[in-house]
Amino acid sequence: MQSIEEYRRESGIESITSTCLKAANISAILIDDGIEMDKRNEIKWHKNFTFVGRILRTERVAEQILEQVRYHYTFTFNVDSHIIISITLFFILLVLAV
Repeated sequence: MQSIEEYRRESGIESITSTCLKAANISAILIDDGIEMDKRNEIKWHKNFTFVGRILRTERVAEQILEQVRYHYTFTFNVDSHIIISITLFFILLVLAV
């Protein structure tokens, strides 16, 4: 284990990543960047090695929208249709912006 850790330190993550992706003949990476993580490399970093596609999880976008809407509207069992339409349009605009 010590020799592996030493190799990682000496070679660097960029070199190891490049070697592994080439050896595995990986031509694309799909990344879900909606997941909150304490350590990760951004999409731009991955593009140094291969094509990168972004996965959009619409449920995460919807969750963020509802959190924002929660501060502006109080939901009851009698939600007006214009509120639902506003939320839907806002969701669509956010998805298109991504």
